Amino acid sequence: MDNVELEQLLSDVERRSKERNLSRVDLARQLGIPYSTLKKWFFSGEKGRRPSPEHVAAIKLFLGSESAAESRWDELWTRILEWWQTQHRYHTTRDLAEEVGWDDSLGACIQEKRRPPRIVIERISSMLGFLPKGPDQETPEAKQRVQKLKWLLLLLEAELRWFRDASPRARDMVRQELDPEDTGYVSSLMTMLGDEGKFQRWLSFTSNRFNYFRKKGVSP
Repeated sequence: MDNVELEQLLSDVERRSKERNLSRVDLARQLGIPYSTLKKWFFSGEKGRRPSPEHVAAIKLFLGSESAAESRWDELWTRILEWWQTQHRYHTTRDLAEEVGWDDSLGACIQEKRRPPRIVIERISSMLGFLPKGPDQETPEAKQRVQKLKWLLLLLEAELRWFRDASPRARDMVRQELDPEDTGYVSSLMTMLGDEGKFQRWLSFTSNRFNYFRKKGVSP
């Protein structure tokens, strides 16, 4: 990635964090990056420090997730606007706003086709019982999620490589902290996704489920 692309990437993540009202500390947490590292990319006097490939992947993962979420909210809001044009359940936007628990600026949002806060879209969508996406509509989301998996694998490989080259004591930490059934489940799922026939057989017979790295008998 050249300097122009990198500057654009940092600009995009900073813009998105401002839109979300995230502080730099909050952004660092979202990215899974130490704040002391992140601030060197933005603060004056520290300019020119380039993120590592792993950190670039984390930024792209964050931006990809945000874009996917924004697209989903836009799609739901479009469906709500289309529904409003033909519905006969509510006489006025005030009636809808009262049921949703929001003020009547919802009427202005509908009239101007301006998206309200996410919580409002979520409540209306829940009330209307919108159906899940059909197979054709899943394709764009599937592509976005595949890209996220690629970034996650890049991050995972970097962390695993560190443990590969570290001491046995460091690898003992992996064994102590991670549940082997969880890691085995994720590994198996990734492998089975490579062939639909094998995946369906695996899905039918496996009884394993992800346990969030909580070993048996250990409280969350």
